[in-house]
Amino acid sequence: MNLATLDLNLLVVFDALMNERHATRAGQRIGLSQPAISKALNRLRALFDDELFVRTADGMQPTHRAIELAGPVSKALRQIEQALTPGEFDPATAEGITTIITNDLVASTVLPEFLHYLEEHAPGIDIRLKPSLTGAFEHLDRQEADIAITATTSHPDRFVSETVLQESFVVLMRAGHPLAQLEMTPDVFASARHIMVSVTGDGRGDVDTILEGLGLSRRIGITLNHFAAGPPILAATDLLMICPSGLAGRRAQQYGLIMKPVPFELPPLFGLMRMIWLRRASDTPSHRWVRQALIETFNNYRKA
Repeated sequence: MNLATLDLNLLVVFDALMNERHATRAGQRIGLSQPAISKALNRLRALFDDELFVRTADGMQPTHRAIELAGPVSKALRQIEQALTPGEFDPATAEGITTIITNDLVASTVLPEFLHYLEEHAPGIDIRLKPSLTGAFEHLDRQEADIAITATTSHPDRFVSETVLQESFVVLMRAGHPLAQLEMTPDVFASARHIMVSVTGDGRGDVDTILEGLGLSRRIGITLNHFAAGPPILAATDLLMICPSGLAGRRAQQYGLIMKPVPFELPPLFGLMRMIWLRRASDTPSHRWVRQALIETFNNYRKA
């Protein structure tokens, strides 16, 4: 391909479509009309001799060729942008979208304080969340997300990570629960019906393995994929759940709940949360600022 004849604006359109998967939203992202986006896409298809994006009920899905192009194109555009942009980053005037892969625990506890911090220091930066089910590395590689906050304990060398939270856990139940006045022993714990939180919907977890080692088992009354959904259910039932202490402390008074210690030792990595990003983004001023703001917010959360 002759770069002298390449219109770089087409790559900007490609990058926007890859991020938004929707022609109108891609146009809004880069200041072009929907017809202009469609015209540019037709030129891109001719340029690469590939459909690139296929319209489906779920939006414009990239072809294999588009996925191959996404990383190199995004990296090239960012390098050009960095080369043409002054090194100083001013959060007060910065504009843009930061996409974060995370779970409901972070979204319901840490995120509100983070958004408040952005309102005060970087009002032009918007946040988009993606669920932390599977494929965090792939989303980061394809520039579909900037940062992942997940329980992953290892990652390929092309990523960098930092521990932002090591959450302790408690047993949470309503104040009038039949077991509320009893000492929380493994036997008492196992005798109750439980809420289990599993993002995959599995009906068994680490706690069940621990109980099995003690010669015990528990009955799972309901399996949820969000911790935040647990407290209102506990308030209306005789279920109990193991819950991160930060969320439990913030919801106990609201729903009339009490906390008791977990009556056995949990695995060392239980409740570990790490922030992960592509190594090549480490020195980007805007990315570095957002990461530091997140770290500061997590530090404040731990102290609260």
